[in-house]
Amino acid sequence: MQGMDKEQLMEAFEAFLKEKYHLSLTDLTQLTSDTIPCSIFTPRLGALEAIVKYLREQKKYSYEKIAELLYRNKNSLMTTYHKAVKKYPEALNVVEGESFPLSIFSNVTLSVLEAIVLYFKQKKYSLSQIGRLLKRDDRTIWTIYHRASKKEVEKHT
Repeated sequence: MQGMDKEQLMEAFEAFLKEKYHLSLTDLTQLTSDTIPCSIFTPRLGALEAIVKYLREQKKYSYEKIAELLYRNKNSLMTTYHKAVKKYPEALNVVEGESFPLSIFSNVTLSVLEAIVLYFKQKKYSLSQIGRLLKRDDRTIWTIYHRASKKEVEKHT
């Protein structure tokens, strides 16, 4: 490893990950970043409400940290959290299973649901599978996916 520059070291590390663990650097980044379990979603809460409630109650994150992770305004997230608690005062049901990285929210032109749906579509999930994960109707997921797809096309033109 001595005498290697940073780029060569990263290439060697990625080759090691692929050979030994069948992982890419992207996979590793997702494994080590904060993730949101899909089990937190409930029809009683909006997606943003569920995510903020989870980050606040389970992860014990400050509003500043949540705002930073979600690329949103701290004050609006405080309001979102208080509305979520009124609508759903009990603890969220958190179980292991499918999850997604918080990094998907860096594209601020997309709504929270649009970012999540696009993420799972890129992972080759069907719209009905995504609907079940997010506890939303397939038609809702279809609408969200097509709205997000239009935004993505507009972004690249």
